[in-house]
Amino acid sequence: MQKLLGAEKYLRESLSYNGKIEYVKHHLAHMASSYYLSGHKEAALVSLDGLGEIESTVIGVAKDNKIEIIKSVDFPHSLGMLYTSITNYLGFNSGSEGTLMALSSFGNENAIVPNGTMKGESYIDIFNDIVNIEEGEMYTLNLSYFNFPYTKYGWVSDKFTNIFGPHKKYNDETTEHHRNIAAGLQKIFEKAYIHTIQFCQKQTNMTNLSLAGGSALNCVANGKIKSNSDFNDIYIQPATNDGGTSIGAALWLAHQKNKSLPISTYQDTTYLGPSFSNDKIKEVLDLKGVKYKRVDDPSREAAILLSEHKVIGWFQGRMEFGPRALGNRSILGNPSKNSTKDFINKEVKHRESYRPFAPSVLQEHVEDYFEVDQDSPFMLIACNVNKKNRRKIEAIIHVDDTARIQIVTEARNKKYYDLIEYFYQLTSIPVVLNTSFNDKGEPIVCSPEDALNTFDNTNLDALFLGHYMVTSS
Repeated sequence: MQKLLGAEKYLRESLSYNGKIEYVKHHLAHMASSYYLSGHKEAALVSLDGLGEIESTVIGVAKDNKIEIIKSVDFPHSLGMLYTSITNYLGFNSGSEGTLMALSSFGNENAIVPNGTMKGESYIDIFNDIVNIEEGEMYTLNLSYFNFPYTKYGWVSDKFTNIFGPHKKYNDETTEHHRNIAAGLQKIFEKAYIHTIQFCQKQTNMTNLSLAGGSALNCVANGKIKSNSDFNDIYIQPATNDGGTSIGAALWLAHQKNKSLPISTYQDTTYLGPSFSNDKIKEVLDLKGVKYKRVDDPSREAAILLSEHKVIGWFQGRMEFGPRALGNRSILGNPSKNSTKDFINKEVKHRESYRPFAPSVLQEHVEDYFEVDQDSPFMLIACNVNKKNRRKIEAIIHVDDTARIQIVTEARNKKYYDLIEYFYQLTSIPVVLNTSFNDKGEPIVCSPEDALNTFDNTNLDALFLGHYMVTSS
């Protein structure tokens, strides 16, 4: 309560606000953030997170503007904390769960664990003991493998390290053993994740699903929902992590206080952040003494450079809300050669070589390249890449032949759509490689100053800021 009071004091002082402050429960805010933006009048609701108040997973149902909580899983049983625990064990910082998800595709969960106390057991055998999934319920964790709820120190227990060995340090070599652990984790996570969603469907008898929570950033698991459930439409809020609870809380309270608001409005864009005029960008460039060129059609000029296998920074319009760069604060590359992926990982983003990149694809050509049966505007669904066109876009294909796609339409982002369309005209490929505009360990760039600083510290060939182009030469 002291922390809440401290936060309230900070808000009042920083905003000079003397009005009423209302509190919305964590998972209710997650659910509201997805339901009220989904376009669904009725929907099943699932919120999966590390921890919010006492709950880690909550299922519910939404009808006619009302959200009803049906059932929850409480801490210390938590799929989010399970994933964070193994992320920590394998030497990554909290927040690097996506890196571990990428690593998991290189492992084999069916391999036999070497030198452990459970002789002859496979990695998935042990993870099946760690997570208990029962018919008619959701899931529980075998807490003997963890140090919480009593302490988060070390996260996993001696029992876990007796089987899998000591914690990996960040700079230690990533071995086949580590990759297999990541694979076992991902498989059991998917199993429990899909089971929870199936359980929710049985409890609600709904055909629409609104999904939120930090665990819903696991695009590999998300890509398996449609084929493993009877949900017709699935909506995942773009800022599905805790950042999205801010709009969820606001939406929930707005709908409680104003019953005449539309029940739900479909939101397929996330360009809600700050933007900077060309005059402001020019002012920054002049102030920093940067040489630049004004271009009438930055989409066309950028597409030409991409067709020549240049790697560019793309800074346009309003910044994206949420953890994904969706064509306004992006680093872009030509997807046709694996060397582009290797170059960006090593020389631009300075990160692990196994990290994949996402494709942005024109909606009209999605089915020619990707096996996906639902819209994917927010880069939150992984799907298989069509065999017939894999050689054309090898830089965006992960080791398991999947890709985390962003479907681009003219209505969502005309300037970005035009860039990909120009690139398609030049190369016959309606896809570009897209990754967030930041160096490893840094947030996505927000301002022109941020973009210039990142440009100076990476090996990008060019930077497009509004109608201005800066080159490295």
